[in-house]
Amino acid sequence: MKFRKSAEWQKDKKWFPSVEEATIGERKRALLFSLAVGLVTIALIPVSGIERINFPEFLAAYQTAIIAAYLIAAYLIFALYRANHALSSLYLCGGCLYAGVVLLAQSAESLYVPVSLASLQVLPAGPQTSIWFWVFWHAALPVSIALYALSEWMRPGYIVVRPERAAVWFGVAIVLLIGASIAAVTVFHEWMPALDLGGNIRSMHSKGAVPGLMALTVTALLLLWRATGFHTVLQVWLGVALVALLFDNVTSIIGGHRLSVGWYVGRIDGLISASVMLLVYLGEINRAYLKTTNSARRLATANALLEAKVDLAGLDFLTGLPGRASFIERVRLLRARNIGNGTIVAVLIIDLDGFKKVNDTLGHEQGDKVLVQTAEVLRSTLRDTDIAGRFGGDEFVVCLFAPYSVVQETMINIAGRIVAGIRELGSGIGCSIGISLCIADRLNLSSALQQADKAMYLAKKHGKNRFVIHGQAQYCEAA
Repeated sequence: MKFRKSAEWQKDKKWFPSVEEATIGERKRALLFSLAVGLVTIALIPVSGIERINFPEFLAAYQTAIIAAYLIAAYLIFALYRANHALSSLYLCGGCLYAGVVLLAQSAESLYVPVSLASLQVLPAGPQTSIWFWVFWHAALPVSIALYALSEWMRPGYIVVRPERAAVWFGVAIVLLIGASIAAVTVFHEWMPALDLGGNIRSMHSKGAVPGLMALTVTALLLLWRATGFHTVLQVWLGVALVALLFDNVTSIIGGHRLSVGWYVGRIDGLISASVMLLVYLGEINRAYLKTTNSARRLATANALLEAKVDLAGLDFLTGLPGRASFIERVRLLRARNIGNGTIVAVLIIDLDGFKKVNDTLGHEQGDKVLVQTAEVLRSTLRDTDIAGRFGGDEFVVCLFAPYSVVQETMINIAGRIVAGIRELGSGIGCSIGISLCIADRLNLSSALQQADKAMYLAKKHGKNRFVIHGQAQYCEAA
């Protein structure tokens, strides 16, 4: 398995779930939570030896919840691994996956579900099978966290070069380990030391099972502290999960018997440990989602500003209408949306009549005002789908798309309103409009503009203040 140190990972790791730096407040909350779990557990020690409390609903709910917590946590951690390619994430994923599957096997073998493995005769389970499943899954979390801590200690910032291949090999190793564990306590259960003597589980202490688990958990906790200093949110709450698991081991032995108060308290502590693993990832994924949403919002805003700047660069500074290049590009985009549906394109060239006289007699400031007012007439007359632009001087251009059945009516209506609206500006201002028509599929804008220009000069020749459709003199209309 190959590794490499990634500068990009070091630079951008704050964006990955569960690697956000823990604040002082986060550390305080984790410490208070650990103290609360410890104090409640210690307070129940005097009554932990009370036995024969049968609460089957709790057992079923507990087993379902803890299995779901570990398996969902494994899935979420694997999603993190797919993002950061860190080997340490694989260790945590493997520990949660192993614990979840072993718990599932224990649930099938035990009385937590109506049918046992033994009754199904799937595996030759024995009286020690369930208790050894308990030992195995209790070892999974400390082992995986210890490996995580060692990885962060010895190879900080290193990632797997071939993440998919590494995940496959790691998955094969976990499956083999799960298979070996199940085989050890089922097929070879007679060789396993007896830890459960008719419900009495005090032998777990005398035969070293629980002391070994406690030593393993404390070692993992110390390694985590030494390697990471509980620097991130994940590392802080991994410590909390180990503390809860440690109390699980303690109270189970103090209770000394299945279905004792101590045994139930241990189950609750174990569920807390698994839930911490799940909730820290759900919380961090929520934070990552909020970060992603905020980033997307900022990106969208930046894009909008960029588009506005680009558009502004293509707009006529006086009228705010698109200039020649911007107009042509917008027509091209609109044409692309209407290809193949039989849409007709109408191109209108609008030239102001009497504009030179206004400039010469009233001044260029008044002339600029007329140009701005003309742009306002176009904006108020055209539909949202129409495009208007200024090609320079007193020449404006409009492009509109409409179905064949209504294009003539639409075109005549818009052209007539433009002629009337500009004439109402006063100061002797009017306009002549030339119009060219073609199918959107065959639109050649350069040719269409030339045809419209010829029709516009024809409108001027016929007396101005009117529009002419190229090639259709019969539709020459006085406004």
